[in-house]
Amino acid sequence: MATLQSRLAALEGDVADGRVRLCFGSKHLWRKQHHLGENGYANHQEWLADWQDARSDELFVLGSRDETGGCQLCVATVADDGTLTLRLRMPDCLAGRHGKYLTIEGVRFASGHEQVLAALDSNDEYARYRREHGEKAARATSLGQAISNRFKRDRKGWRVFATTQMMDMPAVTHKDRGAIGADLNADHLAVCETDASGNPVYSFSVPLVTYGKSSRQAEAIIGDAVAVVAVVVEYAREAGKPIVIEKLDFRQKKAVLEGESRKYSRMLSSFSYGKIKAYFLSRGYREGVEVHHVNPAFSSVIGRVKFMERYGLSVHQAAALVLARRLLGCSERIPRRWACPVGNGVHVAFTLPVRKRVKHVWAYWGAILGQLRPVLAAQHRLGKRRRGPNPVQAVVRGQLRGVA
Repeated sequence: MATLQSRLAALEGDVADGRVRLCFGSKHLWRKQHHLGENGYANHQEWLADWQDARSDELFVLGSRDETGGCQLCVATVADDGTLTLRLRMPDCLAGRHGKYLTIEGVRFASGHEQVLAALDSNDEYARYRREHGEKAARATSLGQAISNRFKRDRKGWRVFATTQMMDMPAVTHKDRGAIGADLNADHLAVCETDASGNPVYSFSVPLVTYGKSSRQAEAIIGDAVAVVAVVVEYAREAGKPIVIEKLDFRQKKAVLEGESRKYSRMLSSFSYGKIKAYFLSRGYREGVEVHHVNPAFSSVIGRVKFMERYGLSVHQAAALVLARRLLGCSERIPRRWACPVGNGVHVAFTLPVRKRVKHVWAYWGAILGQLRPVLAAQHRLGKRRRGPNPVQAVVRGQLRGVA
């Protein structure tokens, strides 16, 4: 808190004085000039060469859909073999040495090349429509795409990155064929596919443990998990079934971690729900697969009570089944059975709440969850700490108190 307050005071002072602190080339490299020997420099000229090299390793060209090819200073044209030819406008100070334009041929993007070609086709259609109907009518259409280019130099040479708006993909999925539910957890991803009637067809889990990993390791793990999910997205595209994920707000969950175990709290704090959600939306958009968000209220307890033992699923796979069924509008009525499995071969009996028509069905599931919470809490918090009798069985037998 003291560090943040100090930084805030410094920023407020700069704003009051009208001072702008900008270091293009990184502050880390800038500070090295004050300790040349410690950083491997023989003199200031060696550091200056690295400093100038760091400040000239990239350039950005902003695009506009009103310009030819979506960009005025870097115009892309399509060659006969499908590659791109970039014509880069040189600044006046370099025109005498390199000419007015620098031509780069044979450019092919490893990812998104088709999107760039589609954007160029849209720009050609926009130019034609503008010539025939005028500027005002052309602007009212959705034709034309701005293509911005960023040139970056690394150890292998120069690379070019193109940025444009993705073209709309027609949806190829519909919930009348069924749905594929995905339950996101702190340590794995549970997936369950259903048919049009809400019956489970296939289910599996993908490990997703980001606890104790660095940011890059976590991104690699999430990338591997989503690569597996990409297969599911492709299967959903072929089957014509949308994907259903839960609508979560982990800010509220992370604010009440005091009552949980330290391991669970750390796993939840390191869980990158936003990144996985972004992967789902991005991949689904590109493949034309609909990705729906549903309220996950009581999905775990409904899956545990109604579907886990019935279909041989884990509690999280059963929760994914509930998410898919919730999109399909399937019933969530309380079953007539009075017991549900909680793990370790233990079944816990609960009292069916009095059902009144004026209440939503979730109110009754909340009452059941209130009865199951002491047993589930004992299993979660004490199962791996306490030696001796199983804590869940102890709760059932009335031998353990104060766990609610």
